[in-house]
Amino acid sequence: APGTYSGLLALGVLAGFGIATFTVGVGQIAYWYPKSAQGSVLGVYGGIICAAPGVWTMVLPHMLQEFGLFKTYLFWGCLVVAVAVFYGLVGRNSAYFQLRQQGMGEDEAKERAAEKHGQELFPARNATEGLRIAAGVWKTWALVCLYFSTFGGMVSLTGWLPTYWHEVHGVRPTTAGSLAALFNMSFSVVRAVSGPLSDRLGGEVALALALSTMLAGASTIVVSRDFNLDLLGEGLLALGAGVSTNAVFKLIPHEVPQAVGGAAGLVGGLGAFGGFVITPCLASFAHMYGKDGYSQGFVVFAILALANLGLTFALHCTSGEDETSSEEEETESNSELADGDMEALKP
Repeated sequence: APGTYSGLLALGVLAGFGIATFTVGVGQIAYWYPKSAQGSVLGVYGGIICAAPGVWTMVLPHMLQEFGLFKTYLFWGCLVVAVAVFYGLVGRNSAYFQLRQQGMGEDEAKERAAEKHGQELFPARNATEGLRIAAGVWKTWALVCLYFSTFGGMVSLTGWLPTYWHEVHGVRPTTAGSLAALFNMSFSVVRAVSGPLSDRLGGEVALALALSTMLAGASTIVVSRDFNLDLLGEGLLALGAGVSTNAVFKLIPHEVPQAVGGAAGLVGGLGAFGGFVITPCLASFAHMYGKDGYSQGFVVFAILALANLGLTFALHCTSGEDETSSEEEETESNSELADGDMEALKP
């Protein structure tokens, strides 16, 4: 029917706002857990979230074929509403936010949440201030660049790999789509299970290893025209990107503890923009060099990996400076607070 496609695009834009829930969730989860556990919990959260595109990429075509466009998206919309209602009923904010809702003052709520519930991270006074503080810390922008290349690279490759496999190796479109889905699912699994690695080694070390793996994977695809070697390169890229994205969010509470929510918003929002920027770069190589350009384009990921290794080294050399300053300010503030009663908090 006339207007159906334009209407679908408009609704797609609205659906795209759903990705903002990922950034909100990062901040909400981070406040519940100590800094030492951030890699594990955010890794599981991010891995499950990032698996969704791969799952729906495989499921939706079959649903469209079986039920048609309207019924498929009606089911999807109802599912989204049901999950939102469920979360609204069972979801809980961390101790600090619950205390504030009970009428406790800001400083007293921070002290109580820290002493009684072990909360280590606290939000800025408001969202605007959180963004302002985060934007004024150079480490925030280093993490944005890292996430731009890793998560943005994953988004880009999920859409680009079907074309790559079809044009370079001549596989059927369905097979090419399956290989791209394999990349996405591998990335998601690695991100989910790599949290303990980031916690054990530290975010910077985990990042250095992961970026080196991405460099190896991209270089393999650049120089190889063999199907099996290119598949290995894809796997190395998925492995490196999965660990890297987890390590980036592991680092946010450590590098920008004074504005975790603001930093998570900037990293998640601007970093994901890499998915839209990297793809045209890959396409430009194919346009200039033909079939070989599809493989040569992966030099973009090699360059980004090298640049990000430099950023990781800079973060490592200055690790702990902002955190120490923030802890000193928090200690000074807490020393002026008085004790008070507290209602029971919901788990």
